[in-house]
Amino acid sequence: MTHGVFNLFEAYPQQVGERHMNYKMRLTAEDGVEYFFSAFKSVPSDHGPLQAWADTSTLYVTVYRAWTTAARWSAAACCTSSRPTSRGR
Repeated sequence: MTHGVFNLFEAYPQQVGERHMNYKMRLTAEDGVEYFFSAFKSVPSDHGPLQAWADTSTLYVTVYRAWTTAARWSAAACCTSSRPTSRGR
């Protein structure tokens, strides 16, 4: 990563009552090729801290080959993680 920006609970005008956690990063591969990583998590505005925890378990990711969203995309994914539990202690 050579540059990055994170925005916490940014208003999302396309969907009233929703906020996004936005991640934007410039990535440089070992061969010098640059990629633009753009990702977000969606959180309803009316959820409290405990509800927001579950809402932030899914990250929507798009990777572009260059430092702009106008470039051709290289990959898109949706990653979901589970909340840690006390089982197995």
